[in-house]
Amino acid sequence: MDTIARGTYGGQVYISVVPVASAISTITPYVYTDGNSKSLNSVNGNAVTTKLQLDHTTKPFNDVPSNVTRDIAQQVVDYYVGTAAAGASDTDKRNLAIDGINYVNKQIYDAALNEYTSSNLDFNVFKGQSGQQWTIADLTGTLFANNLWTIHSPSFPLFTVDAQNHVPDSTTTNISYSFDSVHTGLMGLTGTFGNPAKAVYDPSAVTQLPHVTAPTK
Repeated sequence: MDTIARGTYGGQVYISVVPVASAISTITPYVYTDGNSKSLNSVNGNAVTTKLQLDHTTKPFNDVPSNVTRDIAQQVVDYYVGTAAAGASDTDKRNLAIDGINYVNKQIYDAALNEYTSSNLDFNVFKGQSGQQWTIADLTGTLFANNLWTIHSPSFPLFTVDAQNHVPDSTTTNISYSFDSVHTGLMGLTGTFGNPAKAVYDPSAVTQLPHVTAPTK
């Protein structure tokens, strides 16, 4: 500024320009569940990779959800039904079958709740001047503008049980996670560009774990 102040009309003025470094704050997705936030693992595919353990199967099961077959789910249901007291009514046995299938579904769902599919998503779009402070409003704007407001888990199977305590073929579904500004704010309303930015998501109510309450026909 001193050089400019001492310049003369018609003369040349030289100004030194110092480049401003740009920095990326990689957005790290978390999920809020059971009263806590935990980081989500990125999966570049459409199948859950987290293994789950199922008890009460003919052989020990410790594998990914896509390998839970109808026969394996049926083994669990049969075990639960087999715990019925002598002389138990059909209703009591159906309730035990429902307990068994809900146990299977919860183990599968909990495995899926560790992951999101990163296909076609870019979490390296939150940029600014290195060291400059950003606000949660900056973060939410970036998520919205880059189709990161809602993300999804990979696919997984879910099961039901019919009135004869038989397990039909599974259906395939996934979890939709919606951005949660409240719990994101609780983790920090501000940050600085160049450091990771945490974004908390909630499982959408529509895709939360379905609870089987009655057998299908």
